[in-house]
Amino acid sequence: MNEGVENTISRAGANGLATAALILGVVAALGFAFVFPPFICGATAITLGLLSRMDGVISLRAKIGICMGALSMILLLVVIIYGMHIIMSNPALMQDFTDNFNDVYNEVYKELLQQEGGFV
Repeated sequence: MNEGVENTISRAGANGLATAALILGVVAALGFAFVFPPFICGATAITLGLLSRMDGVISLRAKIGICMGALSMILLLVVIIYGMHIIMSNPALMQDFTDNFNDVYNEVYKELLQQEGGFV
């Protein structure tokens, strides 16, 4: 009788993990405009989807969550690489990127170095 109870509890847990993987996969896909949600939610969706398999069988919800999480991570990586290629291949954009980086660097670290008595 205990085996039936344990089996039911573990199925409920597996279904919960599969549902969580699906939800996180959707959040990763919808959060595509931002950098961190696809990576954080996508990796978590893949992990939860793989953990939800029971007796070697992965449910459809878990498979969809895994696929959406992986696809959003891969797609975001392609967009980041393509964006960096565009910036690096255009001298005007590269100069603008460098100027903006230097402005932010000088704002943040110049004050910190002056406070610590260091030189800039």
